[in-house]
Amino acid sequence: MLYKIEDLSLKQRVADTVKEAILSGSIKPGEKIPEEKISEALGISRTPLREAMNLLVNYGLVNVVPRRGAFVSHISPEEILDILMVRMTLEPLGAEMAAKKKVRHDRFINDIKELHTAFKGKKLGDGSETDIAFHQAIAEASGSATLFSVMLPLFYRSVLAMAYSSLVPGNRQELVSDHEKIIGSLASRDTEGARIAMTEHLMRVMNNVKKGFKEA
Repeated sequence: MLYKIEDLSLKQRVADTVKEAILSGSIKPGEKIPEEKISEALGISRTPLREAMNLLVNYGLVNVVPRRGAFVSHISPEEILDILMVRMTLEPLGAEMAAKKKVRHDRFINDIKELHTAFKGKKLGDGSETDIAFHQAIAEASGSATLFSVMLPLFYRSVLAMAYSSLVPGNRQELVSDHEKIIGSLASRDTEGARIAMTEHLMRVMNNVKKGFKEA
């Protein structure tokens, strides 16, 4: 939902609002971002909105075309598989590091359980934003600012690819089961188990996306 912005972090707040609209599917890949409508709804000028678009370009969510405006990025099958390959390299490491988390470990586990519960409650084809939030929380819990900063744009770009995975029958229940294995390993501080569970999960996602290409 769009809301008027009154605080000082204007550019970031605008970027977050537009990002949420993209991740939720309100503005779809390839669609032009209605800058005038958004400016009016948020009660802002076009300048901070354009500055926010530049932030979203860095996330890989937006493509700005001179004299035409800003568009939600397309993502090709090749790009999707490339992103998943990088995630399969980095995310298991992040999960392993998160399993070692010493500060507020119980709070971290409760947070990802809540995200998982929210994901289970979504219908087939929905829930991409919640799924990414689940993975993002684990990467952040790794304690590695470098890993998290590298992963963040990959998570956002992954949302644009989730439609392919959702085309595969039975995919949702498999992902739910995978998430539960990851949570179990993290909760028991099983570093090897967390790494393996995350690797197997992302391999399943990649296979489902490949199958989804054939169904599309």
